[in-house]
Order: sequence, then C-alpha cells, then structure tokens
Amino acid sequence: MIEKKAEIDRTISFLNIASRNAQVLLDQALKPLNLNTSNYYFILKIAGHADLTQDQLFNLIHLDHSNVTRRLDQLMQLGMVTKIRSTKDGRQWRLSLTDSGLALVPQIEQAVTAVNAKFFHRLTPVQVQTLTVLLTHLQEE
Repeated sequence: MIEKKAEIDRTISFLNIASRNAQVLLDQALKPLNLNTSNYYFILKIAGHADLTQDQLFNLIHLDHSNVTRRLDQLMQLGMVTKIRSTKDGRQWRLSLTDSGLALVPQIEQAVTAVNAKFFHRLTPVQVQTLTVLLTHLQEE
C-alpha cells in the first residue's frame, strides 16, 4: 500500500508542477495584453456566448461567485467587460465585451495557441489527445 500511496503522491505532484509551468508560460504570453491566467478565460467565455448572464458564467467557469465577481470587476476596471442589469429580470446581470475586449479575443487566442504549442512540444498529437481524454475523466463528478 505504501508504494501505491507514493505513486499517487508522485502523480499529483506531477500534475501540480505541470499546471504551474503552463500558468507561468501563459502569464508571460498574456502580460502584454494586461491579462493573466486568472482572467483571460472570462473574455473568451463571454465572447463565445451571446447574451451571457453572470450566473451562466459561474456555471461555465466552475469558480465560486466571489472569484468570478472579483475577476469581472478587474476586467471592467480595465475597460474590457461591461455588466448591465437585465431588463427582463432585474436580479440578473448581462455581460458583454467592450470594443477593446473584443479586439483582444484574436490576440488571446493567438497567445493560447502559442503557449499550447510550446507547452506540449514534447508530446505527439496522439499523446496530447490521450492526455486530454484522461484529464476530462478526472474532472467528471
């Protein structure tokens, strides 16, 4: 059983190190856009969904409400996102990108593509696909 525990600890350690390495690369690539790994994803999600509410964003991103609200506030202060109270339901907030937020989408996608190429350069396309499938299974509840 000790070997099994050591193997699990080693695997989790590798996942954490790989995650941190990917975050460092992505933070470096996003820095010129005044973004980071904590907030770029919000812009891509908002851009990909017309008429998105803040509640829908919570469900897409799988973070708690306070983290989402804090990141949205940052993006609003940077002039990238707007939040408007819904006319249909005054309790909901509608999210949209400003013109400057929209202009960042292709640059973010380009940065993410470059980081993915750099991060996964040691793996074959089949290995990347297998890793994606395995990680998908790990996040399922």
